[in-house]
Amino acid sequence: MARPAAGGVTGLCVLSLLPVQPFAQGRDETGGRRTEITIGQNLEFSDNPDFVVDGDSQLVSLTSLGLTHERSTGIDTLIFRIGGDLELGTGDLEGSAFQDPFVVLSFDRDVRHTRLGLSLRYRETDVSNPDSIGLTSLDDDILGSDVGTRQNLTLEISGATGIEAPFGTDFNIRRDQLRFSDTTDNSLLDEDTDTIESGFTFRFSPRLSLRSFLRYTDRDVDGPGGVDRETTILGATLDAEISDILSGNLTLSYDEIEFLGPTPSTTDGLSISGGLTRLTPNGSWGLTFSSDVAESGRRDQLNLRRDLELKSGSLGLSFGVTHTEGLSTDPLYGIDWIRDLARGSISLSLSQSVTSDALANEQIDTSLSLGVTQEVTDLSSLSLDASLRDSNELGALGIDSRRIDVSLTYRRELERDWDMVGGYRYSHSTQDGTTDRDSNTIFIGLERSLVWN
Repeated sequence: MARPAAGGVTGLCVLSLLPVQPFAQGRDETGGRRTEITIGQNLEFSDNPDFVVDGDSQLVSLTSLGLTHERSTGIDTLIFRIGGDLELGTGDLEGSAFQDPFVVLSFDRDVRHTRLGLSLRYRETDVSNPDSIGLTSLDDDILGSDVGTRQNLTLEISGATGIEAPFGTDFNIRRDQLRFSDTTDNSLLDEDTDTIESGFTFRFSPRLSLRSFLRYTDRDVDGPGGVDRETTILGATLDAEISDILSGNLTLSYDEIEFLGPTPSTTDGLSISGGLTRLTPNGSWGLTFSSDVAESGRRDQLNLRRDLELKSGSLGLSFGVTHTEGLSTDPLYGIDWIRDLARGSISLSLSQSVTSDALANEQIDTSLSLGVTQEVTDLSSLSLDASLRDSNELGALGIDSRRIDVSLTYRRELERDWDMVGGYRYSHSTQDGTTDRDSNTIFIGLERSLVWN
């Protein structure tokens, strides 16, 4: 079974799993190659490494291995990443195993007004690993589950023609696969989601364009209580630059959601969404609204956002409300704050969103994170990372879940390619109707990165 990432060593592999953009921005037109090998040796002691109700203390040795190869020319980019952790444990974990493997393969080609992108992403991780939360959404099942392994596989191909031309086309084909194994929570269900989308874009002028699109999504949930559904959306989006400081967009669509199974049903109707953005000397104002046909009924949302460029950072604030048919009206808050210090930085982020889980239950997902980094000397630094993830299932019988993760990490450069890292990590999880779980972990290790250009 895979284990939570321990500080900075296994974090090397986690960083490599950031989503690869279909088309790389800021590509080096002159081309080039880059290969990087990351190696980390970590020793950690945890009083509850499996993050169960009554866990046993164990000492674990983790060897992290990662390989990244990037190749770029004037018209295409290739990215390949692979890695994982070799674990040596004591007690019940005595022996060795290869844990948390990941693979990322991406190819993008851009020739004149045509683009083509191919990507494959695979990751296997422990369900209790905080880095596994958010791979799809802050599902309360993920926040509340205790043991088991989660596998995510994504295959995607996308393309576009007539970029910046008066007429253009685009398409996207994607398959997402989610698998659970060795879990004790029966609500963790395997899923397969297939999405096909195509569009036509008409550019009437540099300031005005219209895109019509057709999107089909098939979500197949395997297991008791799972709700299979097929969603078809036919619509159009109008983008306009009204003035040098004011821009807007408006989307109209006809949505149909068909629920399959023993008691099939269909929900359909018109959806509308849009927004306005006004630039100011020190930032911008933004207003967005939507009234969509959602899986739990019609969902209405309104959001106001203010972004500010500060002297030593930036600040973004948002406030909105959401209402789903038959449920309560709830507020939505958002904060994005970054402040640069003399020898470090502080960041604070708060985001809330409304989603539907595998059982078609409506929920509000909240993510709050705080990060502080401070250079101690020219060769060492100290960082504090804290996060709170909360899932609030709407309705009288809704199940709420919450998880808190805090880590303190010290890093020191030993030589040009060698770093020492050590620290402490705490995790705590609660869910309605279950016993709370928590764990404390102390870790220390070495990292090395070798780069060839």
